[in-house]
Amino acid sequence: MPTPETPGDKSTAGIRGLGEAIGSNFDPIAIAKVVLTLDNASSEMLKKFGQGQAMADLLRGSMADAVTSVRKLGGDIADVLATQKDASDALGRNVVLSEQSTKDLYATMKVTGQSVKDIVTGMADVGIGAGRATNEMLKVVNVARESGVNAQAVSGMVLKNMEALNKYNFAGGVEGLAKMAAQATALRIDMSTTLGFAEKVFDPEGAIEVAAAMQRLGVSQSSLLDPLKLMDLSQNDPAELQNQIAQMSKQFVQLGKDGHFEIMPGAKRQLREISSAMGISYNDITKMALGSADLDKKMKEISFPSATEDQKKMLANMAEMGAGGTYQIKTADGTTKDVSALTGPEIEALEKMANTAPPTMEELAKQQLTATESITAAINSLGDRTGLGVASSRTAGGVLKGARAVATAASEIPGEGLSARNIGKGIDKTVDTVKDALHQYAETGKSTVDLGNIMTDFGGFIKKELTDSFSNVKTQADKLSADFPVLGDITKSLQRVTGTLPPTNSSIPSGNVGTNSMNGSQPSTQKSTMDVNVNHNINITAPSGIDTKTLQNALNEPDVKQQIVKMYQDTVSDTIGRPIPSKNQPR
Repeated sequence: MPTPETPGDKSTAGIRGLGEAIGSNFDPIAIAKVVLTLDNASSEMLKKFGQGQAMADLLRGSMADAVTSVRKLGGDIADVLATQKDASDALGRNVVLSEQSTKDLYATMKVTGQSVKDIVTGMADVGIGAGRATNEMLKVVNVARESGVNAQAVSGMVLKNMEALNKYNFAGGVEGLAKMAAQATALRIDMSTTLGFAEKVFDPEGAIEVAAAMQRLGVSQSSLLDPLKLMDLSQNDPAELQNQIAQMSKQFVQLGKDGHFEIMPGAKRQLREISSAMGISYNDITKMALGSADLDKKMKEISFPSATEDQKKMLANMAEMGAGGTYQIKTADGTTKDVSALTGPEIEALEKMANTAPPTMEELAKQQLTATESITAAINSLGDRTGLGVASSRTAGGVLKGARAVATAASEIPGEGLSARNIGKGIDKTVDTVKDALHQYAETGKSTVDLGNIMTDFGGFIKKELTDSFSNVKTQADKLSADFPVLGDITKSLQRVTGTLPPTNSSIPSGNVGTNSMNGSQPSTQKSTMDVNVNHNINITAPSGIDTKTLQNALNEPDVKQQIVKMYQDTVSDTIGRPIPSKNQPR
């Protein structure tokens, strides 16, 4: 079986075969790589969060849970990490996404063409959490599709202007904003143009000034001539305000001789003055004028009487002027027809095609994959499930923590004595001594320093520090056993198997053992004693002037012998912490 590539590497993930994907669930190397890849991912998030290993299991587990779902959408581990990163950056908080939120945000990114960071930021700016962002963006996509305009363009415009929801009232909230964005997209303008005008007429002074200018410049659109109406539209219905501007501007458009719309030659100066009075650029207002006139003509050519206004707008936005000067559209069966010639069933089929969409963003994202992408995604989703399960388990967390602890303990074994600084000092001291000896010999021809002793001293320094440092092994091992009891159990089990476990000797007497009774009485004390038989061979040499035989006789006196025994007992008692009875004392 070939060695698997690093999980999450998009350069190779797409070419994984079915056998390799399934086999990765049983390959120890592949499983280990998945665990380590997710450990690296969680480490990246820990740096962003300013957290230690306490949160590592949570991050690793949450990302592992989301990988399979994201792979079904054509993503991989790298996309799960990127989604988590972007969401956290956008919110500015240490938010750990659930599997559902990660999957939904990734699907939303794929469908709308907007970054996760922009999606989460835009929604957060109007009080909508990351968990609800997908549902709100699905409304935007649905509005765009039903209007027959580019869903990604509308999505981008909505997110760019989300703060408008905090300033003005939109019917349906995000959905109302999406309808305004869809109209702006159809007119090929940025809705921020209209929102800027809404800000201008929001207050009475601005509304009165603009209304007076519109009357002076010969505008016939009544809604733009009434200051109170201007204020009401700017505050409560900016989408309709945009529609009124578009309707007003189309009065300055005519159909040219070549069959295309154009600004009337005599109206260009007037339109410039209107543009200046409204605070809308001339380019934007002319695009609104031409787009509005074009849309109006398309809708007039849809002659089917039962077609609703929304149906007509959808068909109008899907149609384009053909070479013959008529508006044409592709029907559901692929036939190109003039809009004016559409039949009732054809309109219904087009509407059904435009309005039939999966109920969730996830399903929509799946259906937008190519056949190759869909097959690859399905195969990839079968792979690494064992590794992902291991990565999300507490066991994996314990193993990774244990590995870190063992490595840390090993690094702590050499003490301060074997630090680079101390070794350097030892080397400097030795070299300085040798230099001094050489200088002394060069000056006097003699040296009081033994070079052999110098090297012996340095070797002794190293030996001592090594001995002291590695005496720390037991300390670090005890610490590991305390922090990870399973390591101590493994060690003891191995000792039992190899027969090296020290025997437990419960018959060794102890000193004073205090025991508390169950009824709370005073503790009782048991005294244990032991016989100590010591054989001494003493060679006595008498000082000068004293006969040895006489000295031996003096030491054999009972009083002298008793004093010697007493001194011995006192010395041992001080050493082991309890009195040693003599043969004449009761035990």
